[in-house]
Amino acid sequence: MTVINQKDEIQFTIGKGIINDPIDFIINSIDNQIFILDNATNTINLFNLNNGNNLGEISFQLQNENENEKINSITYEPSHKILYTLNKNGVIIGFKKNSNGITTFKSIRKLQLQLFDETFHPNISINYLKIDILFNNSIIIASENKIEIFKWVGPSITNIQFIYNRIEISGNGLTNVSLVYFENDKLNPCTDLYFHYDKLISCKYENIKSKLKTNNNYQINLIFNNNSIEENNNDNDEDDIKFLMGNLLFINDGCMENYIYDEINLKCKKLNNSLITISKCLNKKESDNFNKTITMIGETCPNSTDDGDGDDWEQISNSTINIGLNKILRFQKCWDEKLMYRFTEIDSIPTIESNLILKNNNCKFTFDEPILIDLQNIINLYQLTCFDLYGTNNIIKASGIPMIPYTCNISLTNTNTTNTTKNEDLIFLKNFQPWLIGYSRCLHGIRLKNDLDKCQCNSNSSGDGGGDGGDIWIGKQCDRQSCNSKVGYELVPSTGQCKCNKKCNENEVLEPISCQCQCNISMPFRCPDSNDCTNSFSNCLKSFISKQNRCDNLSSKPFSCVNGNCYSSPSECLSSIPECLYKKCCWNGQPYPNPKSPTSSCLTLPSCPNILPYRCIDGSCKLSISQCISKTLLFTHHTPCKLNDLCPDGTCPPCSNYDGCSILQPIQCLNGECKNNYTQCQLPSLIFGNSSSTTTTTTINLLKNNDLLISSSPISFLFEPKNNGNQLLPIYIKPIKTIVTVETGIDKSVKVYNKKGEFTAEINLNLPSTENNKKQTLLSIEPVSDSFLRSVGFSKNLSRENAIYSSVLNITLPFYPTLPNGNFPFIVNITFKMINNFKNLIISKDTINNFCLGFINIKSNQWECVSINENNNNNDNNNNNNNNNNNNLILSSSSNDRNEIIVKGFTNHFTCFAVLLRGSSDFLNFNSNGVKRNENSNGSGESNQYNNLSFNVSPSIIIGTIFAVIGLAIIVVIIGVIYLSLKKHGSWETMKNVFIERLKYRFSSSSSSSSSKKNKSTLSPTQIIEPINESKIEKCLSNNNNNNNNNNNNNNNNNNNNNNNNNNNNNNNNNNNNNNNNNNNNNNNNNNNNELIVDINQNNNEIQNNQ
Repeated sequence: MTVINQKDEIQFTIGKGIINDPIDFIINSIDNQIFILDNATNTINLFNLNNGNNLGEISFQLQNENENEKINSITYEPSHKILYTLNKNGVIIGFKKNSNGITTFKSIRKLQLQLFDETFHPNISINYLKIDILFNNSIIIASENKIEIFKWVGPSITNIQFIYNRIEISGNGLTNVSLVYFENDKLNPCTDLYFHYDKLISCKYENIKSKLKTNNNYQINLIFNNNSIEENNNDNDEDDIKFLMGNLLFINDGCMENYIYDEINLKCKKLNNSLITISKCLNKKESDNFNKTITMIGETCPNSTDDGDGDDWEQISNSTINIGLNKILRFQKCWDEKLMYRFTEIDSIPTIESNLILKNNNCKFTFDEPILIDLQNIINLYQLTCFDLYGTNNIIKASGIPMIPYTCNISLTNTNTTNTTKNEDLIFLKNFQPWLIGYSRCLHGIRLKNDLDKCQCNSNSSGDGGGDGGDIWIGKQCDRQSCNSKVGYELVPSTGQCKCNKKCNENEVLEPISCQCQCNISMPFRCPDSNDCTNSFSNCLKSFISKQNRCDNLSSKPFSCVNGNCYSSPSECLSSIPECLYKKCCWNGQPYPNPKSPTSSCLTLPSCPNILPYRCIDGSCKLSISQCISKTLLFTHHTPCKLNDLCPDGTCPPCSNYDGCSILQPIQCLNGECKNNYTQCQLPSLIFGNSSSTTTTTTINLLKNNDLLISSSPISFLFEPKNNGNQLLPIYIKPIKTIVTVETGIDKSVKVYNKKGEFTAEINLNLPSTENNKKQTLLSIEPVSDSFLRSVGFSKNLSRENAIYSSVLNITLPFYPTLPNGNFPFIVNITFKMINNFKNLIISKDTINNFCLGFINIKSNQWECVSINENNNNNDNNNNNNNNNNNNLILSSSSNDRNEIIVKGFTNHFTCFAVLLRGSSDFLNFNSNGVKRNENSNGSGESNQYNNLSFNVSPSIIIGTIFAVIGLAIIVVIIGVIYLSLKKHGSWETMKNVFIERLKYRFSSSSSSSSSKKNKSTLSPTQIIEPINESKIEKCLSNNNNNNNNNNNNNNNNNNNNNNNNNNNNNNNNNNNNNNNNNNNNNNNNNNNNELIVDINQNNNEIQNNQ
């Protein structure tokens, strides 16, 4: 294995001269080591990943000789320090590192696999077998022809939690666990190990609250007895005993040792006695069995002394239940099918089983469904027993004395003794108190030694007291956050509310709603890098550009951290901030500003620089995937999420906003788009007017508009990019964050620049004063992350590559009120510098209406054109002078570069804005003068037409297309006639002679035609079959031409008449009127073909005679 440095130079080689045939490797990133499997020697060697030094060959201490099989694949779990091997027979063995050497591993478990897909037989000889990913107690194994999923059979751990002063471990096959202990405290294992059932065990760890720190993870080991998993004849050395490992996230409840916190009653409490007795009592004086038996909580039966004869009840049986282990009491009314009376059974079940056993019965014949009482959420428990028509009736209530049922027909006089009634029905009411109430909770503080009921709250709890670093807590139990945790607030004792008392610096004023300091009117601009106030944003540009390019210039370390240093990956930045080792931070090392929405409050992760365009799965930027760290390193062992879910900074979701590319499409092209490989970046984004010839991979607008394109050819290129598509698309040109204090009641203009210091946009507005904004308010313009922009939809014929012609601005007035519909009662105009990235696209005053001021509709997550209802915006704002153009862009001015054009649009609400190419219907809905051809009568504006995919083609295109088709048809007919004539005559010379003779006939027929018209003579049917002279041939051709012209100009009725007359006898033509002359022409036309045949034969005979 060769390691290459950042200069593409060979730094060192791993395994040279040692490894002969490497077939698999795995990286231990915690110890910076790499395991390499040598197929030739069936050995595994361990190397130092930093310098390539060989640390030695792995020595395996096997439990059985049959484990020494050919190894096909390996994987490593660094958290448990277990090396897994997969041999040729499909057996997986886990080896744990021995404490006496870094290359000595002992076999700790042999994993038997149960197939999900039984078509795979691991005993068959397999040339290739690869173990890859462990997850959810299952494993994926890839063979040479398929991928199989297997599930572990045997003991496993699914969850460990600390609950109610016990450690509960859930999993599978846990019945043979013999010992549970913490990794760093082997001499003090857990006590009171209890097996609830095969999938749940629990134990008690003494002084756990004083030994462990809250919100920390601790490793717990489970030891099994020798025969629990498989036969083991070795000595009982601990390393030879099978064991499992799991992690416990310990969270302190704030109560003292052995006490638990009751979230319902807000008390710290512990059990008076974990064992309680359930007694069954018999009434000795009752002659029948109808109401002789009752079930009571307690060791003794009721004592009735109403007649002075002593005890009336005696205990006939009792049972003990452990409510310390099983804190769910289950009551169920049962039925005695022989004696026909009702009685009650009482037992307890584990908390984890309460939902599973709800329908299970506690008796053979049931009277009602079981009632479950969670003792963890009660203080007192009342049991009321009376006798009614059906026998014993038990009523259980956890809070408040239960009402006496009417069926008992008795009034209660003494709640602690047995009472008799006029109907001699007995009532027993017993108050069962399982809990002892302790001292108050001390959640985020330190309990005072001289007064255990008092808690001193920490001002900065780092974990010892249970708090999160930096939080300030108040209250008797230190369970309420202080207003001091909100910067600039103080608590008002009379109201219990937090009040803003923040002190602002010079040139700042306090905004009371947000409790933020704003720049004052004289110095309204806040610089994004220094946070200082200035009178002009241009004063911020120079320092901002130099600072924001500081890490960009260090291409190998493009990520700027809060400590001022540059790093090659976000993980390097986080590891350099000590606070982020125990607290959750943003990618740049800043603690989450808003814990309720942590990722959205972080800065946007920057994109990779152009010279390092590949985003690796650890978040670093490299030239190609070959320079990235192994996927197995980060994905398999360090991330609990799937590879497809990884965030661009290498963490698991939820992801922060980011610029640039994701892990799934890691390559950033020069135009800002993300692809899977470099060849996709090199594909030109060209599109033809004819959709059938489209070769691009992205959906581009297939419309043809001569007003927009330089070339008017029907097959001209549309949206052909400049510089082979290497110019950054406008949507990826980011503006500088601009925050400015705006004075109300006057015209205000705010300019926006991009991160290169170039003019991008300008916002002009006049804000009316409001109750909370009488003199000034805050205007914010921020860039929009690429991750969000890629989630926004377009109409079907548009995309990011051809739809956006400016930077995207997120414009807000965070403290200014809006109308109920979310709009402002005034108009704002936004000026943009349009950027045209296409060679053959014209942007001018004649085509500007093909574009609009676009905004992102956050409800539909779609780009739309701004549409303002002018009737709802009647005010005196100066911007309303342009109301006639509120729904269109106005060409304001143009620079020397025809591709950088200044346009102005209008809006009455704020969100994300950009210059947008209209949808397909709007695209051609304007003529060259900017006037709509088809106005929408419903007044819905552009947004209703944006997704309409119907095309309104201009008349000029239609007429031109018709003439082109007709001309093409004529050419085809002429070529066809020439081809047929040539085929009939056999040679060009013969065909030429025939046509010369025909021209002679036409010339001579002109005189005979005029004389025949004077004499009004016509041809008879008998003359058609006689030898044809020149005058007859010319007349037929002439009539044929006239008939064709007539047919083109006649209406439908004339055509029908002509068709009918074509079948008439020619003798009738002599008696027709002027209208019938046309019919004669048609008749002559019908016989024209026969005359031509005669003509041709006659001419051929004449030519042969001449020859």
